[in-house]
Amino acid sequence: LWFTFVLSPLGVLIGVIPISISGIGTRDAFYILLFSLIGLSKESAIGLAFFVLIFTIWVFFIPGLFLHLKSK
Repeated sequence: LWFTFVLSPLGVLIGVIPISISGIGTRDAFYILLFSLIGLSKESAIGLAFFVLIFTIWVFFIPGLFLHLKSK
């Protein structure tokens, strides 16, 4: 659990690199690499990467959309 909390911000930072759309692929590969270092499965890594993507959309984009629509 500690490993995940400490290195997840790095995964988010990797996802910001403008290579793919919303970091899909680059962030997934990063999580697969990290989880393979501690012996966890690729499925767990993809699950966490998907959770990070959904959480990022929920926390940042949805409130911004509501504020944008409210300002018009």
